[in-house]
Amino acid sequence: MRSPALAIAWEFRRRHRWGLIAVAGYLLVVATIRFLILEPGEPVLVDSVRFAAVVSVPLTTTFVYLLAV
Repeated sequence: MRSPALAIAWEFRRRHRWGLIAVAGYLLVVATIRFLILEPGEPVLVDSVRFAAVVSVPLTTTFVYLLAV
């Protein structure tokens, strides 16, 4: 490897490829729902429980997993 940054990127790409693809797919689905299904300019009114289930918990879990590895 030419640099430490490339070595870390290579390790994440090889070992955690499917997990990172799943997270990217999840974010793509959430963005698609927001921009294509809801009308433009319509506010997203989400109660705190639903927001936690859809956005906060998956992203926090992913962050902690990547931090621990």
